[in-house]
Amino acid sequence: AAQGNSVTFPGQLNWWYGVIAVVAVLSIVINAAWTLRVAYRIYFTDPVTPELQKLPRLDALDKISIGLMCGVLVFVGAMPNSVMSLVASGVRGIVATLAKVIGV
Repeated sequence: AAQGNSVTFPGQLNWWYGVIAVVAVLSIVINAAWTLRVAYRIYFTDPVTPELQKLPRLDALDKISIGLMCGVLVFVGAMPNSVMSLVASGVRGIVATLAKVIGV
């Protein structure tokens, strides 16, 4: 944390920034570990309850469709401007319709 005086919090509150940073990092690490644990148990272990063990496993078509959806999600997440014009045109139509209905 900074040792000097702060413009926002003058005096002795500068140590608080370090505490906030440590708490943020710890919560991110705990959340990531918990999420990875849950994902592992969902996708890579067999179900515990007998009812769920009777469900059919994923076939090749299911795996391909999930892979394609994940690929689209990663692509749009990495390059959001690739779909922004399409989204913007749809939003413009919705806003125009709402403006007519509301009378603005």
